[in-house]
Amino acid sequence: DSKLKAMKILQENLKYSQNIEYILSLIEDQTSNPILNTDKTMKRAKELLDYVIDLENGGLALSKESSETLSSIVNNLLEYAGESDCRNEKPFTRELEADIELYLGKIASGLSSTQLPGEDFVFANET
Repeated sequence: DSKLKAMKILQENLKYSQNIEYILSLIEDQTSNPILNTDKTMKRAKELLDYVIDLENGGLALSKESSETLSSIVNNLLEYAGESDCRNEKPFTRELEADIELYLGKIASGLSSTQLPGEDFVFANET
C-alpha cells in the first residue's frame, strides 16, 4: 500500500527534520479521507503521530499552528473510527479511545501557549 510506504519513509527521515508543522501536515494529508484509508493505514498514521508529538512522554510542546493541525488529524482519526467501527470493537478504535484525552491535552496546551494571562479562550468555528 502506497500510504504505508509513504509513512514508513517519513518516519525514517524524521530524525533529519526539525519542521514539526510540515510533518504534521503530511500526516493530516494521509488521514484526510476515511474512505481511502484502512485500519492498517490509520493505525500506522496514529503510531507516526504519537512518535512525532512524543505522546507517551508529553515531551514536545506544540505551537498554535501545530495544535490546530493535530486537532484536524485527531478529527480525521475519530471520523474514520466512527465510520469503520461504530461499536468500538476493533483494536485501532480502542487504542484511539485510550489516547484521546492525551491528544486533547496536547491540543489545548498548544492553543493556550499564545494566550495572554486572564484572556478568555476562544474556539474558532470553521464554516
